[in-house]
Amino acid sequence: MRVSVQEADFDVGAETQALSAGRSDVGAVATFVGLVRADKLDGDSAAAQAVSAMTLEHYPGMTEKSLEAIVAEAEGRWSLLGVRVIHRFGRLVPGDRIVGIVRRDQEVHVSSVTSNYQLARAHALALERPRAQTQRVLEGARHVSPMLGSRMCAARLDGRPVVMRELMPQDLKLDAERLSEADAIDAARYLARVVGHAHAIQMDDATQRAWRNELRSRRPKTVDAPSWLWRSIIELMAAHEQAYLEHCRRHVLRRTGR
Repeated sequence: MRVSVQEADFDVGAETQALSAGRSDVGAVATFVGLVRADKLDGDSAAAQAVSAMTLEHYPGMTEKSLEAIVAEAEGRWSLLGVRVIHRFGRLVPGDRIVGIVRRDQEVHVSSVTSNYQLARAHALALERPRAQTQRVLEGARHVSPMLGSRMCAARLDGRPVVMRELMPQDLKLDAERLSEADAIDAARYLARVVGHAHAIQMDDATQRAWRNELRSRRPKTVDAPSWLWRSIIELMAAHEQAYLEHCRRHVLRRTGR
C-alpha cells in the first residue's frame, strides 16, 4: 500500500524500515514529516490566540485518489524505487504528526537530496494557511474537490465574510429518509422560518397583517396551517421533481447522443 489516509498515528521508523526491508539496491531513504504548529490565528497581534487543536476532514476515496496522483507525478520526475505516503485526519493538537512521506532512491546524489528538499518545501508551502476563514474554506475545497471548489467564491454579505457556492441540479440533496421524525420536524421548522422571514421582510405592515389573518382562517384542527397552503406546497414539490427528472432525462440523452 503506497497511500494511507487514517486517523491513527504512525511510526516513522517502522515505515522507513518497511520500505527498505529486504532490498539491497536502495541507495538512500528520505523522509518528510509534517507536524501541527501552534501558530497564532490572527498573526502576531497581542490579542491573537495560539492554535490549541485542529480537526482535519476528508472525502474517502477522493483523497486517496488525489494523493496517488501526486505519487505518480513524483515517480515520473525522479527515479524512485518506492514511496509511502500517510496523511491523518481527525482531531490533532500541536506536535502531532499530520503527514509522513518516505521515499527510497537507487542512488545517492546531490540532485536527489535537493529534490527531496524541494518536495518537502513545496508541501510545507501548500500547507500554509490563508489568514481569512473564507479563503481557508476555498483552498480546502479546491484541493479536496476541484470541481466543487471551482464553483465557490469568497464574498461579503451585510459586512460579514461568507462563502458562496453555485448549486447544480446534480448536487447532493438532503436525504430525509435518514432523519428521525423529530429531526425532520426541527429541520422543516427551521427552513420554514428562514423562508417565512425572507418573505415577511418584503411585505409592508398591512400586507403582513392580511397574511396572518389568512393563515389563521379556515385552519384545520389537525394541521398547523391552512389546507390551501399544504396543497400549494405539494404542488410545488411535484413540479420541482418533474422538472428535475426532465433535466436528468435530457442530460442523459445529450451524453449518449440520442
